[in-house]
Parts: sequence; structure tokens; C-alpha cells
Amino acid sequence: MLTAISNQLKTINNSDVEADWNNLMSKYYLRKKDLPKALAYLQTYNTVKDSNIKKLNLLKESDINKQFDSYEKQRQIEQLSNNNKIQLISLYVIIVVTLMAVVIIFLIYRNWKRSKQDVQTVNLLNQQINEQNSVLERALNDLKISSQKRQDTAYRSA
Repeated sequence: MLTAISNQLKTINNSDVEADWNNLMSKYYLRKKDLPKALAYLQTYNTVKDSNIKKLNLLKESDINKQFDSYEKQRQIEQLSNNNKIQLISLYVIIVVTLMAVVIIFLIYRNWKRSKQDVQTVNLLNQQINEQNSVLERALNDLKISSQKRQDTAYRSA
């Protein structure tokens, strides 16, 4: 019966089943008091079991490495996401500052143009005032001359 199981074991190719089979064979020969065969099967059992443990440890180590890589990639994604948020905020700040600068430049230009027009208006009004001043001075001088002539005529006639 154990031989039939051995033949089926070769077709299955499962190392855990093979280790258990070697353990059973070791116990079987131990009961039969065939110690050399029992020892041989026990050593094969231990070798296969150790091999299975090593494979399992390699799988666990590989899984841990994959998990670590996954966590590292997740951290990088979060960092990039934060960097994108910071860049977006910086972009908004730059746009607002640029718009404010454009508005300030426009206001300065408008005030400069208005100031230039106001200076021209003030110069024109000054010129008109000066002309009116000149006219009034001439009229005053003419009036003084006319008044003096009247006084002179009044003194001569008196």
C-alpha cells in the first residue's frame, strides 16, 4: 500500500506530501525495527521539510520585499501629489500677482495720462489768465492815463 502511494506521489509532485510520506515510511520501518531504513527515510523527511521551509521563507521574503516596494511607491505617489498641490497653489499665486501688477500698471498709466492732461489744462488756463491779466493791465493803464488826462483837463479848466 505504501508503495502504491509512492507511485502516486511521483505523479503529483507535491513536496509536502513527499515529506509526509517519508515520515510515514520512517515510522513504519521503526515499528518493524529496521533502523537503517527508518533513519534513511527520516533524513529524507528532514531534508525535504527543510527544503520546503526554505522555499516558504523565500516566498515570505519575496512577499515582504514586494510589500515594501508597494509602500515605497505609495509614499512616492503621495509625495508627488503633494508636490502637484504646491505647484498648483504657486501657479494661482503667480497668476494673482501678475493680474495685480497689470492692474497697477494700467492705473499708473491712466493717472499719468490724466496728470499730463491736467498739466496741459493748467498751462492753458495760466496762459488765459496771463492774457486776461495783460488785457486788464493795459485797460488799467489806459484808465490811469485817461483819468490823468481828465484831471489835467480839469486842472486846466479850473
